[in-house]
Amino acid sequence: MFEIKKPTVYLAFGILCLLPVGLLFSSDVWFDEAYTLSLIKNSYEDMSAILAADMHPPLYYFALKFFCSYCGYSVLATKVFSYLGFIATLALGPFAVMPNYGRKTAFIYMLAVGAVPMLYYFGVQQRAYSWCIFFVTLCYIYAAEFIKERRQYRAVIFSVAGLAAAYCHTYALLAVAIIFIFTNIYIFYIRSRHGIPNILLADLLMLAGYLPQLFTLWGQFSSAKQNFWLQGIEPLSLVVLAAGIGFAVWVLWDKARRRSSFIFPLTVILGLQAVGLLVSVFVRPLYIARYSVVVLGVFALTLARIVRLSEGTFRKWACLALVCLNIVGLSGTCLLEYDGSQRAAMAEFKEAAADKQVVCLDSSFGIISHYFPNKRILVTYNQPWFSAFKNVESIEKEDLARYVGDGPALLVKNRAKALPDYLTEDFNAKIIDTFKADFNSFEVYLITGKE
Repeated sequence: MFEIKKPTVYLAFGILCLLPVGLLFSSDVWFDEAYTLSLIKNSYEDMSAILAADMHPPLYYFALKFFCSYCGYSVLATKVFSYLGFIATLALGPFAVMPNYGRKTAFIYMLAVGAVPMLYYFGVQQRAYSWCIFFVTLCYIYAAEFIKERRQYRAVIFSVAGLAAAYCHTYALLAVAIIFIFTNIYIFYIRSRHGIPNILLADLLMLAGYLPQLFTLWGQFSSAKQNFWLQGIEPLSLVVLAAGIGFAVWVLWDKARRRSSFIFPLTVILGLQAVGLLVSVFVRPLYIARYSVVVLGVFALTLARIVRLSEGTFRKWACLALVCLNIVGLSGTCLLEYDGSQRAAMAEFKEAAADKQVVCLDSSFGIISHYFPNKRILVTYNQPWFSAFKNVESIEKEDLARYVGDGPALLVKNRAKALPDYLTEDFNAKIIDTFKADFNSFEVYLITGKE
């Protein structure tokens, strides 16, 4: 592998930062993004109440609202905020990985960040994931360095980073908890004279900082056991776990790598998935593969270290493969972001819905609410956090005929679900359009009352 110097690392950082810029200008949204866009238009007090009724900690949404108060409440502004989280994750390469692992590892790490499946996608999505990846990775890096040197400032950094991650996403909290548990076990196991006081300081900072959110988290968990939308174990989560196990076997196949510096990240990567799936099996389904993205930075760094330690020919081919995966990942994300069917459908929907009532049977209401903020949207189910959407009204299914009357009205539903019996019994439904949003397809129906 050619010699990697500091300017090369910084040049790679700049180039990789520029690659996702073209993804920022898509105006398409899916339900979770529509939720974010609606939520941040509420006051901080109302946001707190809505988030407490949902499964989300407040830090990302509060920070995004503050950012948008200066940059505007637009799709572009919210994408830019997530993009900054992606840049921060890349920036760990020259500013955290390089000082601790060397220039070559930092260079490969940055290639791996873009090569990780779907990371460009999460890098511009209007959700907390890009910032979760950054904070969890930062927490892991400084926890690993604390294990090696046990200096107090490293304990402070990884505890503060862990606290930020915990306030961004519940599964980032789980990842951080695993990092803390592993670090504590290691320090107490070796009985380090300097390490024990400093790890206790980190523990205290984390516990004291998260205490205000702890009771809210318990209430959210109790509510999720009854109301969470997931109905079964997601097959993709099992595929991702199998891939993680395969990666762990590959890493530990070499006896030279069977040491704590590699066991640590693998424990974080697999531990998050294992706990999520165990809860889903024995309590109720609460975990999907998407939640594992919070440890993608840890995965990228571990992969970079493996490639760096490999023989020269393998390193060259691995780096070339990472470059190719960056191109493939970016191209695939572009195709997803700029599908075009959503914009075309919404333009037709605007004309069709001008004098009609709009009914949504599922999460499609978030998308319609975003595009038509002044139109009343009827939804046939209810959750406490629906209050984030100011123009959404929940109704009972048996009252649908009273609200819609003889019609005509427009109805939107996920294509994967059939029209319910209560609707087909009382109405005639004719499909007039379809569109895509993220990985879901939706259908638009014209409904009229039966004579």
